[in-house]
Amino acid sequence: MAGQKTPTALGTESIGKLLMQYAVPAIIAMTASSLYNMVDSIFIGHGVGTMAISGLALTFPLMNLVVAFCTLIAVGGATISSIFLGQKNVSRATDVINNVLVLCLIHSAVFGGLCLLFQTILYTLGNLGFQYGPFTILPLLSEGRMSILLNMTFLGLIL
Repeated sequence: MAGQKTPTALGTESIGKLLMQYAVPAIIAMTASSLYNMVDSIFIGHGVGTMAISGLALTFPLMNLVVAFCTLIAVGGATISSIFLGQKNVSRATDVINNVLVLCLIHSAVFGGLCLLFQTILYTLGNLGFQYGPFTILPLLSEGRMSILLNMTFLGLIL
């Protein structure tokens, strides 16, 4: 029974052990996300060129917005689900988690679709300070627009 998790573990286990149990997966997830961004930049820089990296620099903040909103939804859902689990209402807790998953997927798909729809406006506004013309990187961005949309949708699924 020592390795099994019990519903009362949060009330009986030591705080240090619980902190490590819940903090380590979060640290690994953030490290994996940062590693993904770095490796993506390296591959795009070597494969396509420096102009593609400027397009990538405009895309990463949009992906971070998806992560931020899905995290907001997930943390709220986890809190409500924990309340229901504390009340021994597993059915309602499961419903909340399912709704969180669906809401994150919908948000990611809608946000990705809006970014695709208004990509010219977004990238022109984001590119005004560069020395190159704002439409120099648009062909590079439109080549990868479907992968950006799919990535945003899967970001909602992962979170």
